[in-house]
Order: sequence, then C-alpha cells, then structure tokens
Amino acid sequence: MFNESKTALWFVLLAAVLMVADTLSVSAETPPGMTYRNYPEWYILPKDLDFEDENAIAAFQQLIDEGEAAHPAMLAIVKECEDPMLAMRALSVLRRSSGDKRRVIAELKPFFAERLPCAKDDEEWLMTALARFFADFGTEEDAVALLPMLSHSNWRVRTLGARYLGQRGDRRVIEALEEAQSCDSDSTVVEEIGKAISAIESRQAGQNSETEASAVTTP
Repeated sequence: MFNESKTALWFVLLAAVLMVADTLSVSAETPPGMTYRNYPEWYILPKDLDFEDENAIAAFQQLIDEGEAAHPAMLAIVKECEDPMLAMRALSVLRRSSGDKRRVIAELKPFFAERLPCAKDDEEWLMTALARFFADFGTEEDAVALLPMLSHSNWRVRTLGARYLGQRGDRRVIEALEEAQSCDSDSTVVEEIGKAISAIESRQAGQNSETEASAVTTP
C-alpha cells in the first residue's frame, strides 16, 4: 500500500512539473550575465529535431516565429555551446526567423574570427555555416571577414570560403583570392577560387556598366 501511494505521489509531482513547464514563457530581454544555460527549454527543443516528433517541430517553429525575441538565446547557444551541431541548429533559427540579420552578423563576427583558426572536426562545419550566413545576409564588408578561411588547414573549409567570397565579395578580396590560388596545392580549392574571382569580376563589370549607363542618361 505504501509503495502504491508513493508511486501515485510521484505521478502527481511529475504532472505538476509538466504543467508549470508548459506555462513558462521566455523573456524577450536578456538579463545581464545570462547564458544559453539559463534557457533550458530553448536549449533542448532544437536538439530534439533529430527525431520526427511533431511537438518538437512545433516548438522549433515557435522559436522561429518569435523573431528577434529568440535571438539572444540563439546567439548565446552559437557562441557558448560546446556542441557544434546544436550551435548549428540555433544558427538555423536565426537564419529562418525575422529580425535584423545585420545585427546578428555584428554579434557573430568576433566569435567567428576567434574560433576559425582553431576550429576542428564538427566546429569546422559551424564556421562554414556562419560563413554562409554572412554571405547570404551580409554586405561586401562582411565578406572580408571570410578571408582567413582561405588559409585554413581543411581543404573543404578553404573551398567553401572561396565559394562564399565569390557570392558576396567585391574587388577588395580579389588580390587575396589570387594569392591563395597561387599557393594552394588542392585542385578543388584552386578551381573554386577561380570561379570566385570570375564571379566577382563579372559582378563588378555589371555594376560598372550600370553606373556608366546611368551617367549617360542623366541630363
């Protein structure tokens, strides 16, 4: 009888905890000193997307719908979490959510510059995911931050660095690309750098043509 009562009590306590957790809301403000560990529900739910769980997927979508309210917690995960794959999930929230992407890039560029030289294994893929984020949502100035990727020890990182520089870079990065192309011994990297240089030069030529045409038609 005692064991049955004890078991029933545990069920009651568990139900109470779940009810309280279900009613908790995450503040849009980030109090001083907060880190990703202060956001347990934000930390766990994106990781659950490894499984085809409708509740987990709905929770992930809710984070995206929160927009900038979700940014502080997601930025904290990207910069502080020791699991690079979880950090990439947080970055995917930032990618898909609404809000100022330029502010996100400004927050992440110092982290990228610090961690890229020593990035290994899974963290290398976090760095390339950050680079793609900069290329997709940043400016030509932000693309300059990607140049150190060209000297990374992993040829895949160098290849993707060249690709993203070709996507967003301007004439300021061509010299560095040409130098990297002359020094790199990997044919795949050299080919990607060549494509990047061609893309930038083509884009620059198009912009020059538009400027000249505008000058001609201006009274």
